[in-house]
Amino acid sequence: MRCKSIRTKLDMYCSGDTEPDLHTKIENHLRTCENCSQTLRHQKAIEALFRQLPAPPVTADFAKRVVAAARRQASLYPQATEKTQYLVRLASGLSVSMRVAAVVLLAAGMTIGFVMGRDTWWRTTTETVGNAQITQDSSAAYGLDCLTEGANGSLVRTYLTLTFEQNGG
Repeated sequence: MRCKSIRTKLDMYCSGDTEPDLHTKIENHLRTCENCSQTLRHQKAIEALFRQLPAPPVTADFAKRVVAAARRQASLYPQATEKTQYLVRLASGLSVSMRVAAVVLLAAGMTIGFVMGRDTWWRTTTETVGNAQITQDSSAAYGLDCLTEGANGSLVRTYLTLTFEQNGG
């Protein structure tokens, strides 16, 4: 594995959220790469400092602020909101039987998509090409590993940002 790939997975490695084969690959890389080992040591030191801090209080208006932040984010994409409103207006003019038919078609389409894509949702996939087996972490391949709920997942980052923003941090 390359250093760039290793560094994106160090949060999951520290928290024990990696699959055994990936954990072994990271350990092997850390044994031979001083730069990544040093990055890991720095990360563990920072995490230790954060653990010493008291947990920030969750204010009563926290949920309102999360919703407001989501609405601000959604306002960055007004075309999506307009399309959603159009679909709501369109659906409200349909008879009950047409709505039921639309739901059945949607469910059938989702089921077909689920069955056809059943091998694509696994976090790590192994593919045989010729005589070689290639293992790929799909979340990292598409740059989605930031959405995991590891130690530095996006939900944690959002919580800390909103909490410290309110407390003047």
